[in-house]
Amino acid sequence: PTAEQQAAYDLYLRAQQATIGKIKAGVDMIELEGTIHGILKDAGHGNHIFGPPIHGVGIEFEEAPLPAGHAFFHGEKGPLPLVENIVISVGNCGLYTGPFGVRVEDTNVVTADGHITLTHYPRVLVPESPRRKKTVKWTAKKSARR
Repeated sequence: PTAEQQAAYDLYLRAQQATIGKIKAGVDMIELEGTIHGILKDAGHGNHIFGPPIHGVGIEFEEAPLPAGHAFFHGEKGPLPLVENIVISVGNCGLYTGPFGVRVEDTNVVTADGHITLTHYPRVLVPESPRRKKTVKWTAKKSARR
């Protein structure tokens, strides 16, 4: 990755992890959403965020609890406080700076005094492989024929 890509990734990961650190039963979705948005905005990326950063996870694509604005479109009366044993995803939005974007998303179970993260993977960027570049070009050509 370039220095710019690494910096964007590090910033987004820091914002996402700070938000996850606040998860526990009783916390309001507005506080969680404010954490991730606040860190990104303070770093000068307030206009580079796309989509709500948090949503419930279950049978549907995005479930309650949802952030305030998003909740309205899904028929919720307002943002609900977190309750024990629900599952939420943090990092759903992303940071899009122009030529590239960053998205780090984790699924968490809410507990009375915190959370349990269900997703575990290395938090590092790796160089793009020559094979992947070739696959992307092939896919683009194939899609154009349809």
